[in-house]
Amino acid sequence: MAVIWPIPDIDPALCDGCGLCAAACPEGCLTVEAGLAVVAAAADCQYSGLCEQICPRQAIRRPFCLEFADTAVHPPPDLPTRQEE
Repeated sequence: MAVIWPIPDIDPALCDGCGLCAAACPEGCLTVEAGLAVVAAAADCQYSGLCEQICPRQAIRRPFCLEFADTAVHPPPDLPTRQEE
């Protein structure tokens, strides 16, 4: 089964094209084109998070998708209550 990594989302309204994210990316997936950072090699991105951490303008974020289990199919574990402890 293939691993699906979240690809960094770059807000062009915040990005100033400084290139710090491109320099920090260990896979070399980011580049600066026309004065803005872009994900040039999305398939190679392993999302180390360095690009997000180094961005001085906070223009890079990683979107997440949360999935909730159906409790009828996967009931939560029996946890002790305060009275049982």
